[in-house]
Amino acid sequence: FALVTGASSGIGLEIARSLAGRGYNIILTARSEDKLKNLAKEISYKFKVKTSVFPCDLSDKNAPDKIFKFCESNKHNISVLVNNAGFANPDKFHRTSMEDEERFIRVLGISVIALTKLFLNEMLDKRYGRIMIISSVAAYAPPSEIQSLYGPIKTFMNRFSESLNRSYNCKGITS
Repeated sequence: FALVTGASSGIGLEIARSLAGRGYNIILTARSEDKLKNLAKEISYKFKVKTSVFPCDLSDKNAPDKIFKFCESNKHNISVLVNNAGFANPDKFHRTSMEDEERFIRVLGISVIALTKLFLNEMLDKRYGRIMIISSVAAYAPPSEIQSLYGPIKTFMNRFSESLNRSYNCKGITS
């Protein structure tokens, strides 16, 4: 199975379709249950793969554990983890609440680390796994007056991905 976060639209949805086209069974996760169910039907029908949905909000600190337990209890063996979920705070830093910043960091950073940590051991046992962390050109762009944390968190995620690749590539896992 391939697990794709932020799979209800955009890049996440296109990655899910691409992986299904390569024969991977797909687990779609995002906040919108109805949208996920419709997309799962479409993907299953078009690509003749199994699909499963798990609606959740990655700003919930328990979401990564819930996703992992869902996969475990349904015997969904994850070979590909796609950390794609994300959003941007639309205002200048001084206008956003600390709660908004924490939610942002949880979705774009902490949940990525947590999901990777949760699924990595199974990948190590199999000596095979693919971990994709979706980034942005914002990681390389000059700082912005709005979305003050977007570029920095993407830079951090790039370095995290490089570190994973360096540490686990020799064990059959790429990031």
